[in-house]
Amino acid sequence: MSERAGSWKRAVTAAAVVSATLVALQTTSADAAPHASDAAPRDQSDHEPPFGAFLGPCNKDSDCSGGNTCTSFRRRGNRCTHACKTASDCGPAARCTGQNRCGLN
Repeated sequence: MSERAGSWKRAVTAAAVVSATLVALQTTSADAAPHASDAAPRDQSDHEPPFGAFLGPCNKDSDCSGGNTCTSFRRRGNRCTHACKTASDCGPAARCTGQNRCGLN
């Protein structure tokens, strides 16, 4: 076998090994990664109210039930809430914020 043919064969073999390795890594990463729907948002707990419920996530006022409005909170995003003067206006799982809106504890 000529030197040129040997170099070509080594290059093809190396390319095949790299290609096989990349395919294996992609398959492993995709199989190991959680699906987006399985991952909970960072601030969400197991006891978080459902979408549209009082203190639950929302996108707009019409998403909220019981006369609540969709209000933006810095750390928690948009939440269904209502005005308050004291914590008792919000219930045991919430507090009255400085903006006089019920928010999650």
